[in-house]
Amino acid sequence: MPLLLTKDDVVRVLDMRDCIAVVEKAFAELASGTAVLPLRIGITPPDGVSLYMPAYLKQMGALACKVVTVYKNNPARHNLPTPSARCCCRIRLLEK
Repeated sequence: MPLLLTKDDVVRVLDMRDCIAVVEKAFAELASGTAVLPLRIGITPPDGVSLYMPAYLKQMGALACKVVTVYKNNPARHNLPTPSARCCCRIRLLEK
Protein backbone atom coordinates (compact mmCIF):
# COMPACT_ATOMS: atom_id res chain seq x y z
CA MET A 1 0.00 0.00 0.00
CA PRO A 2 1.58 3.34 -1.01
CA LEU A 3 2.12 6.05 1.54
CA LEU A 4 0.81 9.39 0.28
CA LEU A 5 2.50 12.46 1.71
CA THR A 6 1.37 16.05 1.62
CA LYS A 7 3.79 18.93 1.02
CA ASP A 8 3.71 19.64 4.77
CA ASP A 9 4.55 15.99 5.53
CA VAL A 10 7.58 16.15 3.25
CA VAL A 11 8.81 19.47 4.65
CA ARG A 12 8.47 18.10 8.18
CA VAL A 13 10.57 14.95 7.59
CA LEU A 14 13.23 16.07 5.09
CA ASP A 15 16.33 18.06 5.88
CA MET A 16 17.66 20.24 3.02
CA ARG A 17 21.28 19.13 3.56
CA ASP A 18 20.24 15.48 3.32
CA CYS A 19 18.23 16.19 0.16
CA ILE A 20 21.18 17.93 -1.48
CA ALA A 21 23.47 15.01 -0.59
CA VAL A 22 21.05 12.48 -2.13
CA VAL A 23 20.64 14.55 -5.30
CA GLU A 24 24.43 14.76 -5.61
CA LYS A 25 24.62 10.93 -5.33
CA ALA A 26 21.91 10.59 -7.99
CA PHE A 27 23.80 12.87 -10.39
CA ALA A 28 27.00 10.92 -9.67
CA GLU A 29 25.19 7.72 -10.67
CA LEU A 30 23.96 9.38 -13.83
CA ALA A 31 27.53 10.50 -14.65
CA SER A 32 29.00 7.06 -13.90
CA GLY A 33 26.43 5.27 -16.06
CA THR A 34 24.76 3.24 -13.29
CA ALA A 35 21.44 5.12 -13.54
CA VAL A 36 18.72 3.76 -15.79
CA LEU A 37 16.91 6.80 -17.16
CA PRO A 38 14.69 6.04 -20.17
CA LEU A 39 13.28 8.80 -22.30
CA ARG A 40 10.18 10.56 -21.03
CA ILE A 41 6.92 8.88 -22.04
CA GLY A 42 4.07 11.14 -23.15
CA ILE A 43 0.37 10.36 -23.38
CA THR A 44 -2.00 12.88 -24.94
CA PRO A 45 -5.54 12.71 -23.58
CA PRO A 46 -8.00 15.32 -24.91
CA ASP A 47 -6.88 18.91 -24.19
CA GLY A 48 -3.72 17.85 -22.37
CA VAL A 49 -0.61 15.80 -21.98
CA SER A 50 0.61 13.46 -19.28
CA LEU A 51 4.37 12.91 -18.98
CA TYR A 52 6.01 9.97 -17.21
CA MET A 53 9.69 10.07 -16.27
CA PRO A 54 10.93 6.80 -14.73
CA ALA A 55 14.39 6.27 -13.23
CA TYR A 56 16.29 3.56 -11.42
CA LEU A 57 19.50 4.20 -9.47
CA LYS A 58 21.32 0.87 -9.18
CA GLN A 59 23.87 1.84 -6.51
CA MET A 60 21.28 3.58 -4.34
CA GLY A 61 18.63 0.90 -4.91
CA ALA A 62 16.08 3.61 -5.67
CA LEU A 63 13.23 3.45 -8.18
CA ALA A 64 11.03 6.47 -8.98
CA CYS A 65 8.62 7.84 -11.54
CA LYS A 66 7.78 11.53 -11.84
CA VAL A 67 4.40 12.27 -13.39
CA VAL A 68 3.47 15.72 -14.73
CA THR A 69 0.17 16.67 -16.33
CA VAL A 70 -0.59 19.74 -18.43
CA TYR A 71 -4.13 20.74 -19.38
CA LYS A 72 -4.66 23.96 -21.32
CA ASN A 73 -8.24 24.41 -20.06
CA ASN A 74 -7.40 24.04 -16.35
CA PRO A 75 -7.51 27.78 -15.58
CA ALA A 76 -10.98 28.35 -17.09
CA ARG A 77 -12.59 25.06 -16.05
CA HIS A 78 -11.06 24.31 -12.67
CA ASN A 79 -9.21 27.45 -11.53
CA LEU A 80 -5.95 25.46 -11.67
CA PRO A 81 -2.67 26.25 -13.44
CA THR A 82 -2.13 24.91 -16.96
CA PRO A 83 0.83 22.73 -15.97
CA SER A 84 0.12 20.86 -12.80
CA ALA A 85 2.53 22.12 -10.16
CA ARG A 86 1.85 18.95 -8.26
CA CYS A 87 4.04 16.15 -9.43
CA CYS A 88 3.63 12.63 -8.23
CA CYS A 89 6.82 10.83 -7.34
CA ARG A 90 6.89 7.27 -6.21
CA ILE A 91 10.13 6.28 -4.59
CA ARG A 92 10.93 2.73 -3.67
CA LEU A 93 14.16 1.72 -2.00
CA LEU A 94 14.72 -1.83 -3.13
CA GLU A 95 15.93 -4.50 -0.74
CA LYS A 96 19.40 -5.75 -1.56
